[in-house]
Amino acid sequence: MMQVNSSDINKGEVKDSRKHPFKIGEDVKTDWKANARAGVALLAPAYRLAEMEQGPGATAEDHAQQAYSQYNGTPQTRDRYLKQGRDGLPQNDADRNFLQKYRHW
Repeated sequence: MMQVNSSDINKGEVKDSRKHPFKIGEDVKTDWKANARAGVALLAPAYRLAEMEQGPGATAEDHAQQAYSQYNGTPQTRDRYLKQGRDGLPQNDADRNFLQKYRHW
C-alpha cells in the first residue's frame, strides 16, 4: 500500500515490530524487506496513537486513515483525512488515494 522513500532515510532511530532500534538506511531503496521493516517502524506508532485517540468505536479503517495522514504529513495533520469533499472521500488527494486503495485491497 505504501513504500518508504528516500526522504525517510536517516530520520533518526526508529523501532521495528520487535521494538529493536535501528536507523533507516539506503537499503530501503533496493531491499523490500528493509523497506517493509522501515514502513512498520514509521506507521506503527501513528496507528497506536489513532487507536488510543479514536477509542473502541472506531474501525481499523479509521485507524489506518489517521496513521496514513500522519505519515504523509506531520503529527499535526493526522486528522486531515476527516475533511471530506462532496463525494464523502477525503479532500486531500493523498488521503483520498490511500482510502480508495485500502478499500479495494
